[in-house]
Amino acid sequence: MYLVTVAAAAAVAVAVSQMGCDLAYVFCTPDAAPVIKSYSPELIVLPALQEDRGKGDDLNKYEYPEAVEEAVSLFRGDFFPWVSRMSVLVIGPGLGDDPWVGECMYAAVRAAKHRDLPLIIDGSGINFVVGFESRQKDARQSMLELIQGYHNCILTPNIAEFGRLAEAVGLQLPGKIGTHWQQHAPELAAALGGPVLLSKGPQDVISNGTMTLKVTTDGSPRRCGGQGDVLTGTTASFLSWILAHQRKQQQQQQQDSTPPAAADVPPLMLAAYGG
Repeated sequence: MYLVTVAAAAAVAVAVSQMGCDLAYVFCTPDAAPVIKSYSPELIVLPALQEDRGKGDDLNKYEYPEAVEEAVSLFRGDFFPWVSRMSVLVIGPGLGDDPWVGECMYAAVRAAKHRDLPLIIDGSGINFVVGFESRQKDARQSMLELIQGYHNCILTPNIAEFGRLAEAVGLQLPGKIGTHWQQHAPELAAALGGPVLLSKGPQDVISNGTMTLKVTTDGSPRRCGGQGDVLTGTTASFLSWILAHQRKQQQQQQQDSTPPAAADVPPLMLAAYGG
């Protein structure tokens, strides 16, 4: 993580806390931990991410598979015990582009999929999705292939990131970069084959490939720094509440032996719209 971008991770966590969620865990690199912790005493900050271990060294240790396996093993030991406590996992804000951090993200996404944990990928995480190939020995998929088909995932691209995602899945977008690309959100979501797409713009467009929602109400008249990070935090909060309510409903229906009610809008779509 770059120290100049750690505010993004802090903004997500603070937004979650101020929305009223019980706890916000922030996994970061050791250098970033004290900076993020200074934003709020409520945040639980865990310096679990591995980063460039070749600093001050002519040897690029990332070139060696053994070093990658060691770094990922250290991360797993610090991260995995916390996964069972999570309601939603957010990956990306302030993450940077360090390949060691990319390996940690790859391991975290695999852990989330194994537990069917709701996942929101934003910011730098989207860049890793479109352009990262893991060097882990048991990696059989690219980051993009890992995300494709995962229905318990929300991607939150801005217009530029939308274009990179489209290019990665082979979707041709017309003309130069612009908000007109958002009309192709259903096609991009369909190409991803599972994740909900929350395309940020003057009007947010939310699609899972078969259903599309638009947020047309006025938002902030000013596009300020960190606005997207706050959106990610509020979306994560709404998603945790929606899923908790859904579980409670299912338990009640089982007790009453009543058939489950069909949801008009899927939970992830609803959370993205609420955020």
